[in-house]
Amino acid sequence: KINFNKYWNQVTPENGGKWGAVEGTRGVFNWSDLDSAYKLAKLNHYPFKMHNLIWGSQQPTWIETLAVDVQLAEIKNWYAAVAYRYPDIDMMDVVNEPINTPPSGASHGNYINALGGTGTSGWDWVLNAYRLARQYFPKTKLLINEYSVVNSSATTATYMKIIALLKKENLLDVVCEQAHAFTTFNTPASTLTNNLNILASAGLPIY
Repeated sequence: KINFNKYWNQVTPENGGKWGAVEGTRGVFNWSDLDSAYKLAKLNHYPFKMHNLIWGSQQPTWIETLAVDVQLAEIKNWYAAVAYRYPDIDMMDVVNEPINTPPSGASHGNYINALGGTGTSGWDWVLNAYRLARQYFPKTKLLINEYSVVNSSATTATYMKIIALLKKENLLDVVCEQAHAFTTFNTPASTLTNNLNILASAGLPIY
């Protein structure tokens, strides 16, 4: 925390907000890192970004073998627990890396079907994750987050399909592109610019 205020004006809990870190044992919640990040944000009047609710990495191992209806109940319990403890979340990565790291299969949460699987849209599980988020977090800006998007026209097109589905139901407020160096390394500026312009065409802020 030394010099945080000197360099930053927004707080994201990073690993401390991931489900596997908070509820590594079913029914036992470790809020310490999230509490610390939330307190820092509120004391300094910084925006607080919750990262994240649904992802295919760093998820509880115990959820993988549960029946899908029980998994869905646990997902709702996770949403409710976060909403209750942190009533003033400014923005939130609801689904992290839907293209590259969905919650499908062993070691990845294995609860994609509890959220509806691919369904008729191809992305029903994402839609249902955001429908729940609008319900539990009505005052929070809902974000979608992904990596290696703007360096790939194909990935940008897939991302735009998901964004359009979410926009159709007013489920998305911000589009995010992870700022990893490998996204821009050896990628022509024209490719990055073109794909950023495509993302911008959704009419939502890009973070």
